[in-house]
Amino acid sequence: MSEDGVLENFFRNEGSVSDRVVAIPLEVKDSGQVRASLRLYCIRLSDKLLIVGSGGIKKTRTYQEDKWLLQCVETLQKIDKELMDMENEGIVLENEIMNIILEI
Repeated sequence: MSEDGVLENFFRNEGSVSDRVVAIPLEVKDSGQVRASLRLYCIRLSDKLLIVGSGGIKKTRTYQEDKWLLQCVETLQKIDKELMDMENEGIVLENEIMNIILEI
């Protein structure tokens, strides 16, 4: 990622089809065996712009079944909705992202 950017193929879509919430699926291995599956949830705005959220150990089949992971995704969905509204108003996020304050 540091060389090529935050390309789409590094991520798995996790939210709904109408948002940009993605996950970086990670596996923790010990002696070659998978010990845990981790999820780091993010908002991928472009190949150069990624908002890193939160995540945790995946203990259930879907994130919706885990209270913490669901909260992580829902928070990012709210943030993404606000960012989309700003884009629809003509704000270019890549130019303004450092100056944005959101209430969620």
